[in-house]
Amino acid sequence: IEQLHNRKGDITGIPTGFSELDRMTAGFQRNDLIIVAARPSVGKTAFALNIAQNVATKTDESVAIFSLEMGAEQLVMRMLCAEGNINAQNLRTGNLTEEDWGKLTMAMGSLSNSGIFIDDTPGIRVSEIRSKCRRLKQENGLGMILI
Repeated sequence: IEQLHNRKGDITGIPTGFSELDRMTAGFQRNDLIIVAARPSVGKTAFALNIAQNVATKTDESVAIFSLEMGAEQLVMRMLCAEGNINAQNLRTGNLTEEDWGKLTMAMGSLSNSGIFIDDTPGIRVSEIRSKCRRLKQENGLGMILI
């Protein structure tokens, strides 16, 4: 308790990259189960991907993403657009400017050097997710799991 008192407001968990959320929660704490719930199409996946991206690119933590609805390619495209600040429609249609290409290259480098692991296995069982997470934890360390 004394250590917490001496740190006065420091983030004690994993920073999400959302400063106000981090201020309120002191970051995501180890062993926490956090459920993001909302109506369809309001940004749950985008929010979760932003957190995963922030954690993997700005900390030493690895992140496992198990996608039951969206394919890995689509998730990567979303993360590239967010990381590079690129219009998703322009990327999908190939209408990229020279500046966009530069941003895309930087985003690809940043994401490829991060510890993000995506599994989009259709119909994956909980036991398989647990097994894969244990293996990832053993091989690379694992700071966060998103399902």
